[in-house]
Amino acid sequence: PHNLQNKFFSLKTITVQSEHNIYDNVVRSKLKNYYGENILFLKKKLIIDNLREIDFIENIKIVKKLPNELIIIFEEIVPIAIYEKNSEKFLISSSGKLVKIANHKKYNDLPQVYQMDSVEEFVIFYSMLREAKFPIDLIKNFIFYKIGRWDLELSDETIVKLPSANVNKSLKKLNLLFKSGYLGNVNLIDLRVENQIITE
Repeated sequence: PHNLQNKFFSLKTITVQSEHNIYDNVVRSKLKNYYGENILFLKKKLIIDNLREIDFIENIKIVKKLPNELIIIFEEIVPIAIYEKNSEKFLISSSGKLVKIANHKKYNDLPQVYQMDSVEEFVIFYSMLREAKFPIDLIKNFIFYKIGRWDLELSDETIVKLPSANVNKSLKKLNLLFKSGYLGNVNLIDLRVENQIITE
């Protein structure tokens, strides 16, 4: 009967669930050695560790569906910017993961981050921008200053200088300016002094 049980519980199907289906095949090919194994004895942790080697996925869950199916659920990372350190380029994901990249051309449209202190800080700032409904696609570069504030360089070369405190308030002001079309042709928008907007 032992042999029968082995046959009955041997892994036949690996089902992959993800939002964008970009890495489904990579995941499947990484798991092909598990086919035929007894599903009862498969260790989820080992499978997850194996899949963690794929840089672009995270939050992996594994469900055993008896008698012979494994369901793999994961999220793909969403790249939001590029960061260069010691002449190596990394993608920053929306969850704050740094992933080394070889093919940068594919990510040419992403903004670059300079002088970043910590990924967490950048991700917090980025979510502030999103919350303030700032048009992120206008940003070409993010530049961080040690005193704890950011400059934004926009795609039309305009520089936006943000304060280190009350950033949310400044971003809302900035948005209103953009919407009003008042800015016209300026090279610099300085919001560092509270309740003042200086343009050049």
